[in-house]
Amino acid sequence: MRARRGDNSKRTLFVTHPHCAEHRIAHHPEQPKRVEAIEAAVLAHFGERSADFAHDPSPPDASMEALGRFHTKKHLSKLEGLFDRVEESAASPIMDPRRGRQKRRTMLSIDEDTAVMPRSRAAALSAAGGACRAVDAVLGQENFHSAFACVRPPGHHATPARAMGFCLYNNAGVAALHARATYGIQRVAVVDVDVHHGNGTEAFFRDDADLFYASFHQSG
Repeated sequence: MRARRGDNSKRTLFVTHPHCAEHRIAHHPEQPKRVEAIEAAVLAHFGERSADFAHDPSPPDASMEALGRFHTKKHLSKLEGLFDRVEESAASPIMDPRRGRQKRRTMLSIDEDTAVMPRSRAAALSAAGGACRAVDAVLGQENFHSAFACVRPPGHHATPARAMGFCLYNNAGVAALHARATYGIQRVAVVDVDVHHGNGTEAFFRDDADLFYASFHQSG
């Protein structure tokens, strides 16, 4: 049952999803252990619920409508096609009676840094959905003081028209536009602290005077 409005005014919602640890690209620097370590440490300290903390381990997936506010139809269609191909290939039998032994493709590369595997669709939808869930927790009737979405794959390199830099959907950008469309928030700021510059978020925000993007990064 959802908490009544006012019960959470001093509480932070911690948003996770097990799907986010299932996107696994072998020998890749962006690994599930990132969110697994954070989740384990946070829950060990706070538990599932306390006076200033609550945990949601199953946020809903981001809808195509929410994703489409930030991303182009062409980008969404291309990703869906890649997801379909890698999932179908991974599920196909190794031995085909007509073709004999066939090789399963369990990974498809988008660029030198970015790829999808059979669980990438679930992880990416949960990641973007988790970011939107964080927005709902604060701006919706639950009235949380704040929210933290501990999700992956990451998002800030994904441009409106392209997946890149480990990122498939731009989680922060999708969440920002969800706040605008769902709650009428006119002005949204994204403050990005990372090793690299979030080029994908900036690509959308720079042409909208009501969207502010600030990046604190080491390189790129």
